[in-house]
Amino acid sequence: MAADLDCRLCKSSDLYKFINFGDMPLADAFHTDAVDERRNLRFELAVNLCRNCGWHQLTEVVDPKILYQEDYPYDSRVTTTGQMHWHEFAGSVHKFYGLSESDLVVDVGSNTGALLEEFKKFTPKIQGVDPSATACEIAVRFGIPTINSFFDADTAQKIFHDFGFPKIITATNSFAHVDDLDAWVLAALTLMGDESVLIIESPHVFDLFEKNEFDTIYHEHLSYISVRPLVTFFAKFGLHVNLVEHREIHGGSIRIHISKKLRGDSTNSVQEIITKEESANIFNQSTLDFFAKKIKNLISDIENTIVSMNSEKVRVGIVSAPAKGMTLLNCLRKDLFDVIGISDRSSLKIGRFAPGTALKVSSDKELLALNPDILLILAWNFKYEIMNNISNIADKKYKFLIPIPTPTVIE
Repeated sequence: MAADLDCRLCKSSDLYKFINFGDMPLADAFHTDAVDERRNLRFELAVNLCRNCGWHQLTEVVDPKILYQEDYPYDSRVTTTGQMHWHEFAGSVHKFYGLSESDLVVDVGSNTGALLEEFKKFTPKIQGVDPSATACEIAVRFGIPTINSFFDADTAQKIFHDFGFPKIITATNSFAHVDDLDAWVLAALTLMGDESVLIIESPHVFDLFEKNEFDTIYHEHLSYISVRPLVTFFAKFGLHVNLVEHREIHGGSIRIHISKKLRGDSTNSVQEIITKEESANIFNQSTLDFFAKKIKNLISDIENTIVSMNSEKVRVGIVSAPAKGMTLLNCLRKDLFDVIGISDRSSLKIGRFAPGTALKVSSDKELLALNPDILLILAWNFKYEIMNNISNIADKKYKFLIPIPTPTVIE
């Protein structure tokens, strides 16, 4: 795996590395064997700023076949919060663009088909594309037609041949996973007619910096999305960024609407978000240096909080095992503290070892049977849902430790 030395958008080699977590395991490498070869692979996890255009991206690019095709245990259907988000997504797109039953919706990186299942309420013409065989099998079981492939020119051509131009192309939490963005956009253009709309949703790098969300940095997330450099990037393909919406999902995400036509009624939102990015100085080297120092201190604070609990004989369990949590866990010094176990609701992770640790993922009930005193929530973006889930199955009240944006105990 070679370092990616040029900017993914503008091709400049003038990159500034502002944060480096060192060699880290792959965040979704959950395996039944504690010494599995892939589970113990490690790659540099560092983020760079392109001084030319302002894009933020990783240094190291891991082979996507390793990340998504060998074993990928992510399921977009697991949380109720997520399901509500997909429901809102499809409903708002239907309302804004007036979907009819003859309109095609294509979801790129469709995972287990949760978003397309919501779009299916408005049109029967849906098509998913995803590289994970496991995710595709689940999607098909739910009646979501899904092509098991990376999104490329051949896949786009096949969809166009079978269906013609889609009305809507979505890419939720997948655009940031792509290394060759030029090829990806060219593939999307194969599918885009004059009335087609490409909608990309991804965590916003503004929220990452503003809320200390350092754990959203892991090897799958090759890019950290901001709007200003994307406007210039899409323009070179004759595409316009027409609308940007903010959503709370995943700690703060943006939904970017792109088309061949410039919509004059919705461009204010684009400039507003660019002004927000520039006002926060997220393209400024000194701002990023300050962020790196802040995260170093935050990691120490989380360590010290758990060490203090251990010294007082407080038994700490971990509830939820998201990919982002693996960055957090592997940033902590494991020799400093003990946790009694880790749990998750996803059947794709239960019974497997958390990457880079000796912790085997159990069900929530199995974790509670170990009698923890406090529960560390790694999926802090779903904290209210998780606390509610635990209260529904527990026979006592628990305290919860929320690590982001600062370690906080909630009763």
